[in-house]
Amino acid sequence: MNITRISLKHTTESIQIPAWAKTIVIHADTTAPYSEKKLQQIYCLFFKTLGITDESRTKYTLRFHVRFDRPDSDYYVEFADMILNDRVRF
Repeated sequence: MNITRISLKHTTESIQIPAWAKTIVIHADTTAPYSEKKLQQIYCLFFKTLGITDESRTKYTLRFHVRFDRPDSDYYVEFADMILNDRVRF
């Protein structure tokens, strides 16, 4: 299984989705309290950084793990070359 992990702390540029990727797992920990507005901001950040459009969303299995009220903020994305279900952890 091929897995690549990229932190958004270390890059502000667009992230190229590997050609072999079948699953994209988005992880976000934020110090902010839960709100729909903050959740949408996180989704937009990842979609913009990855260049994901409505058309390209059908090419990948997307998984989101967003946690609010955390002591630290951390945003990263993982790519896997196989379809992963919710129980699989990297």
